[in-house]
Amino acid sequence: MTSKEFIEQQIAAGYKVHYHDGLWWEQFRPFFYKPVIPFHELIPGKVVPKFTKSFLGYKHLVSDRQLANQYWPILLLDNNKLQEYSIYSVHTPKRSQVRKGLKLTEIKRIEHIETAIEDIKNICISTRMRTKHGKPEKYYLTEEWKRWITKEFNLAKREWWGAYDGKKLIAYIYSVLIDETMFLRAAKSHTDTLEKCPNDALIFSFLIYCKNLPDCKQVSFGDAGSSNTSLYKYKLRLGFEEIHLPVYAKYHTLIYLYKKSQLYFIQKRA
Repeated sequence: MTSKEFIEQQIAAGYKVHYHDGLWWEQFRPFFYKPVIPFHELIPGKVVPKFTKSFLGYKHLVSDRQLANQYWPILLLDNNKLQEYSIYSVHTPKRSQVRKGLKLTEIKRIEHIETAIEDIKNICISTRMRTKHGKPEKYYLTEEWKRWITKEFNLAKREWWGAYDGKKLIAYIYSVLIDETMFLRAAKSHTDTLEKCPNDALIFSFLIYCKNLPDCKQVSFGDAGSSNTSLYKYKLRLGFEEIHLPVYAKYHTLIYLYKKSQLYFIQKRA
């Protein structure tokens, strides 16, 4: 999908976005914004979000590394690696886990949210309990979550794929293609079925699909995070590479003073 289509969807879906200085901005944290299109590059100070909405600050990518004041570490499968992607792109012994998952599960698109929503709910709760990341378990029992995921699923040109054990969905991924980059927005599996390696088979199969998708030139698997985590190592073993994108971040007075005070107390304790 084009940037314009994605922005229109985000607006229609109720995300906190606004238009200013010729660009659409999306809330990253309360009162802190970034461009709706993640890889949009800007010149610092030329285009900014509304101050009344972003009084804590904003950030965006820059094309010139000399203009950057920080970096965004992400895990990416670039065009060259994507076009050459195969089972041999996967690190050993991860290959055997991919093969095991392909043998024990069925990988296919999730066609209807109504038939999958109960399994997705259980996967989300299980993932939260295992990893401690994401919303609290009780959130996935609410009507608010049900409305959100139903609305998100029904947005056009989104990719929802699952690993099935018989008729039961045991892992799923959610992604969106924006201007030749496929963004993996979620990848979750149920703890009780990890021995079947559903995520390994699912992500591998989806990357093969992306490889053969004419409009897809690269795949992003989100922030790199800490290199010490098992999730980071998991993504690398599937063939992703950590890269650092140059970012310009502007923190307004409150954030600047907060960061300065934090540094002071850290140095004082040291």
